[in-house]
Amino acid sequence: MEKELELYDDGMMETMMLGIFMIMIIAVAIPVVVNVAQTAVASQGILAQGLNEPYGLTAKSTVQELAFTQPMQSVMITNDGTTTVYAKVNSLNNQANEIKTGETLVFDYNTHVIERVFYYTLSGQSDIRITGTG
Repeated sequence: MEKELELYDDGMMETMMLGIFMIMIIAVAIPVVVNVAQTAVASQGILAQGLNEPYGLTAKSTVQELAFTQPMQSVMITNDGTTTVYAKVNSLNNQANEIKTGETLVFDYNTHVIERVFYYTLSGQSDIRITGTG
């Protein structure tokens, strides 16, 4: 008994390729969506205690980020530690602002919003307080 060959038309091949393409998009999109969701969940509690209440942090020799749950118009950073702290607002591409021990630096934006603060030391660590006002 001979086996007959089955022929597939071009429409079947296009349907199969479309299905494979959709699976590839989903395989790439799921990790990206999960990462964004985890970042959003991690940043939601950062300043939920109240906009005008200081949030105590420790600046270290690695760049750290404080993401606000809602945009701020002004931010006050106080260096309570023993090491100079450097801070940048909204982007790491901005010029770093130096905050020496015992000093307070104020960012007050009239036309822009402050969404995040990056902070670090050159060595060691230092306690800081960040207060945001919406």
